[in-house]
Amino acid sequence: MAEDAAEAKRALNEAAFREANDDINAIIDGHGADLPAAPFVCECGDRACRRLIKVPVSTYREVRKSPRRFLYAAMHEGKEAPETSTIETHGHFLVVEKTGLAAEIAEARWAAARRG
Repeated sequence: MAEDAAEAKRALNEAAFREANDDINAIIDGHGADLPAAPFVCECGDRACRRLIKVPVSTYREVRKSPRRFLYAAMHEGKEAPETSTIETHGHFLVVEKTGLAAEIAEARWAAARRG
């Protein structure tokens, strides 16, 4: 039970960071900026993590197509939570995918953000 609560809290933190990055992406779109890359926040579940990662905007948008995928700073490689798998490594950042309870929470928050 304690593991489930910790996993849920981490997943909610990750979703909040992803929503902040969606706001950054919306600002880029709103200004008609044709940026090759932009700084996004690391979407790991550690609320103390303040890493900014420079990600190609096209890569960011590709990752956002899946509610289970997140961007992590490369410093988290090998330290991911059990419900996280690294899908791609891009030098200074990772694309990770969630499974289990974390995936369910991510999908629910993603769907709610798009409805609302």
